[in-house]
Amino acid sequence: MFILGRGVFWFAVAALAWDIHYSGLKNSVALNGSLTLAERLIEGSRELPDLLQQGFDFVSQVANRVENVAVIASDAVLAETPKTLKALDEDIVWAFALASQKSDLSYLYLANTAHLESNFRTDVKAPTSSATGLFQVIDNTWLTLVKKHGADYGLGGFARQINCNGGRCSVADPNIRKEILDLRLDGPSSTYLAAEFARENKKILESNLGRSISDYELYVAHFLGVTGATTFFQNLASRPFAVAAETFPRAAKANRGIFYGSLGGARTFREVDDRFQQRWAGCKPYVEDHTPESVWALVGLRDGQQARRAL
Repeated sequence: MFILGRGVFWFAVAALAWDIHYSGLKNSVALNGSLTLAERLIEGSRELPDLLQQGFDFVSQVANRVENVAVIASDAVLAETPKTLKALDEDIVWAFALASQKSDLSYLYLANTAHLESNFRTDVKAPTSSATGLFQVIDNTWLTLVKKHGADYGLGGFARQINCNGGRCSVADPNIRKEILDLRLDGPSSTYLAAEFARENKKILESNLGRSISDYELYVAHFLGVTGATTFFQNLASRPFAVAAETFPRAAKANRGIFYGSLGGARTFREVDDRFQQRWAGCKPYVEDHTPESVWALVGLRDGQQARRAL
């Protein structure tokens, strides 16, 4: 039944493609006047294979676009994605450029991660957790980052209000706590501390795995946390066909689209990895055409060295 339904759907799409082409034929007849529609169709019969191929190409393009939308979208992201970094707020692009230089991270890592986590929106709040802002950082992680790195970015006063013990951070004054957490809604602040978070994760994950890691693997560390990413990639290597949700029940509950298929079946580690990689690859067309030089020009800097001095 499911297969039949898909067949009917694509047949309808193919019919639409034919209708569009048929309309073009009618317009051509109306302009030329000397040929009836039947004569034009007879003379064009040799074009039928090409026409069918065009129809299949059209269907394939629609299918690919639908798949890309499914891969890129996340539960908390519904807005249209800017097609290039130039469509973003200049302060955010500036932050990407400066943060990538200070942290020795790829600016594409920051741009792609912001794309996947929030669709470049600073006001996004996840419905299933406390994750908020451009990089969807949860409350305790944000408090930890402000405590450790806030003084480097003019947030020393807030950092002194945070007490951390045993991995949990708190703020005595609830109003000040809210102010600190609301800093995630500021694009540059969110970017700078997310870059510090990624730099820490990169060192730890590379040490845990005993090898260098890619930007994609660093994104998984952002998504699952560095301990979770370590466990994920170790399981991916040692037992790729085990069910990932059994090892990550909380993450699976909050991100069903990653850990479960469309019919509800639990995905294996290999399948979850494929899903992560599809999401990561899906966002590249929006930002990969920007070289570092074009980003520096966009934010008014000559080069990366000038960016370092600007910090």
